[in-house]
Amino acid sequence: MRKRSLTAAVLACLGICGVLLAGEKKMAGKVKEPKLMVPAEMQWTTAPDNSGISIAVLWGDPSKGAYGAIHRWAGGTKLDLHSHSHDVKAVIVSGTLRITLEGGEPKDLVAGSYLYEPGDVKHVSECAAGADCVFFVDQHGPFDSKMAAKEGMKP
Repeated sequence: MRKRSLTAAVLACLGICGVLLAGEKKMAGKVKEPKLMVPAEMQWTTAPDNSGISIAVLWGDPSKGAYGAIHRWAGGTKLDLHSHSHDVKAVIVSGTLRITLEGGEPKDLVAGSYLYEPGDVKHVSECAAGADCVFFVDQHGPFDSKMAAKEGMKP
């Protein structure tokens, strides 16, 4: 009886190992190639509607869905009150990005700072004068900027 239990346990382990190895082999075919880039190799595009803003997409497509990109804003660039449809996660690499949440006080985010902004949160974004702002952005949906209506104006 004990021998049968041991044999069954060994066979079960072998079966599980076989399934895991088969899955690993299957995944090996789907593994993407490593991608290493230095700044000079990044493809920067200037945002057509925002002078002073350029973006280097690292993966995905910001116009269609999830993506990761490095944003570079010229010092002094400002976007008035706006929001985004999808959550924004960002890490500031250089410069000072000033974020003012609607009704709040400005907060200066310096190199090494983290930003999490839920979708539809209204805010003002500004790169402090004197140096460009460079920050990494990760979004799980397409990028958009919905400008808030100004007081006294119809949306």
